Amino acid sequence: MKGQVRIVSEVLIFAIGIGIAAFVIVQFSIMQEGVQQNSFKDQMQGILNTVTNSLQKAMNSPNSNVDFEMPETLSENSYLVSLYEYSPGGEKRFFAIVHKLGEPSTYVAKEIFNIDKQRYSLSGSVVSGSKFARISSITTGASTKIELQRR
Repeated sequence: MKGQVRIVSEVLIFAIGIGIAAFVIVQFSIMQEGVQQNSFKDQMQGILNTVTNSLQKAMNSPNSNVDFEMPETLSENSYLVSLYEYSPGGEKRFFAIVHKLGEPSTYVAKEIFNIDKQRYSLSGSVVSGSKFARISSITTGASTKIELQRR
């Protein structure tokens, strides 16, 4: 009987050790997902800032091109950068948005509010694999078209 008690206690201690190790692994996996999601959102915000800064440069220089570099991926995810106009109730509003490809619910957006809404129009989008992008400012008469495109 004495030999069996020792074997059972050793097996029990081993099982408890495996359980603790599994618990720690699961907890780190959950934590890693949260950190990756926050990192991805921060990186998308950085791209959005680059786009809006380039947009401001293009608006200040009529008939110009502003080139900028984009990372091929953010946290190993592809993404899409877009400039667009939205007109709820006839009021024109401009936005820049970066979202994860295949998951449109994961995005960051910024309203471009310091633009003459009558004079400017915004359009265009670029997928992350492009490496380089260009914002073109094309002025014809009293209107200016700002376009985001692949370089």
